[in-house]
Amino acid sequence: MTNPTKTRRQFPEQQKLEAVALFMQEGLSCNAVAQRLGLHSRSLARWVRQARIDSGQVVPGTTAS
Repeated sequence: MTNPTKTRRQFPEQQKLEAVALFMQEGLSCNAVAQRLGLHSRSLARWVRQARIDSGQVVPGTTAS
């Protein structure tokens, strides 16, 4: 069950784009980049996945092989 008093952190689009770019340029793991930026690794992984979908690198609903 979710906690109704807990609020979700919201990140500006520019911050998301910069975090994704850092991940792609550095060649580090999501965990390493997220830790460096003070983010949760699942958030960064979601942003990276969406960026790849948006750029046409990944087709939604498929797995990478």
